[in-house]
Amino acid sequence: MQPFPPLPDIAADVSGPNYQPPPNQYGVQCYSLQFLSPSDVVLSLVLPDGSYALPIGMDGVPRFSADEPGGFPVGMVGSWTTPTKFVAHYDQLGGSTYMRVESEFVSDVDSVELPWVDKTGYFDSQTLQGTRVATCP
Repeated sequence: MQPFPPLPDIAADVSGPNYQPPPNQYGVQCYSLQFLSPSDVVLSLVLPDGSYALPIGMDGVPRFSADEPGGFPVGMVGSWTTPTKFVAHYDQLGGSTYMRVESEFVSDVDSVELPWVDKTGYFDSQTLQGTRVATCP
């Protein structure tokens, strides 16, 4: 277990709003991060089969979801790698999905660049451009 690092200034600006990517192979219809504290971070996803709130461990220890996309528990860890880039590792336990999800908040906080890399090779790597929206579909 590592100490919880402080959140960068941009975390307050990007915490909570919804970002909508274009149609994609992952089925992600809406994406949101909530930085409630350095130790309490949640990734929210809207997928065709429902909405999921996935906690993220910021101390190197995975947090596990009560919600389970695809019927499998998900463990996640994350960190800020630059003042504008948040990286999360998504591990579907018992399933085949292990992804690195980057969130690069570009030029302003109204858009986010989302490079998604599936480490298993099941999905092709893809960079999505998300736009801030008031509500999710």
